[in-house]
Amino acid sequence: MPNALPIRFINEQGVDTGDCLDGAPLIRTAFMYDPLFGQPRDPNSPERWVRDYTQLDGLVDTGAAMSVADRALIAKHGCPLVGTKLISTITGPEEVSMHKCHLLFPDIGRMIEIEVAGASLRSSVRNFDLILGCTFLDLGVLMMDFPARQFSFTLS
Repeated sequence: MPNALPIRFINEQGVDTGDCLDGAPLIRTAFMYDPLFGQPRDPNSPERWVRDYTQLDGLVDTGAAMSVADRALIAKHGCPLVGTKLISTITGPEEVSMHKCHLLFPDIGRMIEIEVAGASLRSSVRNFDLILGCTFLDLGVLMMDFPARQFSFTLS
């Protein structure tokens, strides 16, 4: 499948385990903001490609209603504010900033635009910079075939 993104698993020490029962599911991506996304570009222009990106693994979280990025990552890439949302957290209601960003998936050569909530993720136990929640998962089909040990996400 040309749009299928492989999912791999890491343990609490950040080591690739291949073990879907004891690992966190991850998708490799590059996080950025491209102000010219979707516009035609001159192939000879120096603005042809975005050079400022952060390669990372996004945590696939089917229990997260929205996708979330670390505030420092959002600031580093200048992701514009598009509004705020009131969300429910474990500590109660919280207003979060919503930002436009772009995710490049090198495994399939595709880039998408998505809104992410800004939060302090680096202070959490697992220290992920990006959580791929239902706002991302709604863009395709998640396949988690445990008996066959096949795990992927296919963008529509």
